[in-house]
Amino acid sequence: MKAAVFFIFVLVLSACEGKFPGERIYSLTDLSGPYKMREVEIDGASYLGVLNTDYRGQYGDGSLHFYSLAAPAELSLNESLSLRIPSNAADFFYDSETSELFVLSRNTSQILIFERSGSGFSPKVTNGKDLRIDVVTGPQSFAFFEIPEEEKRLLAISSFSNGQLQFFDLDNRRLASLAEIESLNEAEFDPAVDLDVRIGGTPEAPLALLDARPRKENITSFPIENDLGLRIASRSSGLGDLIYLGGEKHSFAVASTLSSSLFNFDFLGFTSTSNFFWDLNKFDRGYKQGETSIPGSRDRGFLSIAKDGDGSIFMTSRADNSIYKMDSALMNASPEIFESPADSGSFVELNTTVFKRDVQAYRLPIDFDSDINDKVFPRLFHMTVNNQAAGSATRAYVLGLQNPREEDSRSRLYLVDLSGNSILATYDFEDGDYPQYVYLLEEEALLYVSVSGANKIRSFDVSADTFAITQELGIIDSSEK
Repeated sequence: MKAAVFFIFVLVLSACEGKFPGERIYSLTDLSGPYKMREVEIDGASYLGVLNTDYRGQYGDGSLHFYSLAAPAELSLNESLSLRIPSNAADFFYDSETSELFVLSRNTSQILIFERSGSGFSPKVTNGKDLRIDVVTGPQSFAFFEIPEEEKRLLAISSFSNGQLQFFDLDNRRLASLAEIESLNEAEFDPAVDLDVRIGGTPEAPLALLDARPRKENITSFPIENDLGLRIASRSSGLGDLIYLGGEKHSFAVASTLSSSLFNFDFLGFTSTSNFFWDLNKFDRGYKQGETSIPGSRDRGFLSIAKDGDGSIFMTSRADNSIYKMDSALMNASPEIFESPADSGSFVELNTTVFKRDVQAYRLPIDFDSDINDKVFPRLFHMTVNNQAAGSATRAYVLGLQNPREEDSRSRLYLVDLSGNSILATYDFEDGDYPQYVYLLEEEALLYVSVSGANKIRSFDVSADTFAITQELGIIDSSEK
């Protein structure tokens, strides 16, 4: 069963799950498997950008829509801004400084670049060809950051396929080279060594390797033969969305959707500094509680990651269907220095904490599973939190996904009190809805949910700590086409 799940993840957009609703005639302005959402500003107006993946390939194309936020409770589509994109697109970013749109295509492992043309968008053309930038295999997400003192604006890119990061120079519209990264880091790299050890790719298109080196006191709790043997192939594949943490080192956090692991990466220093691995074996495979057999979820990985204004990281764990919280101080912990016994005088920075088997370190005591004895699991998925700009998060909005193999399973939306560690409200979706992504417009207390199975965007007023539907968008029934 686990192999089958992995096969699905590799072939389609990693974060998308559920059943596609079926064949329909392609229409640019219809919702078709809505997925990721971002708030963007175009020509001075605010929009909710919605990525329509068509991730099961029913059309062969996807689309990108922009809904005006002039009246947030009543979204309206600006049809002139809609554009056709590849079906398996993972993310998008609109640069308001240059009026350019960047789309991350998993089909071709490229960044596709569009520019404003009249009232809409058209591909940016260079030397008679559409401008496309080859990037790391299996790109998953964008994260924007800038280094003002160097006048650099960059997009970090995570890779689902091989657990690597790459960096794109927005102003020069090309990947940041090894020489440029070296100058920004005020450090010297040896291409003959560093391209194999701490950096991958080529000098023109370097990759950041998320290299996990377990601290020695933790090593006996995890099945690792080599003290320094936890490398990218074993645990950092399946990277999900990147979170920019900021700080002097311009740090990032990213979790694996295939294993219970969290990585920290410092751009200034170009190294992974503070990583964490959990071995939630019994929750995945099942266990005995007295004479009772408790079924396992047969699942694993952190399916979503979010950050609040204090820099704390929140993650949804699929193995034990829990939320984990890591304070910013943990993410910024310095590596431990270890003198190698094989080569006296050489030192290794051990950067990874591995928790003992079945220890749920940093789990919040919130129970999403109402009956641990049955085989119907919450299957926690995408989440977001409030107070993202400043302060500690007090609310989380969490999706749980229907399992099509379980008759009583339904997708559900949870409203969680992070201060009291309790569930305040739930909303049950219809059979086959398969929600994918939640986006909180905090100043309006509005939560938007993309529902791929129904091809809808559903918005909720959450101001009273309940889910009050305010709007549904989308053409639903293929028989109406």
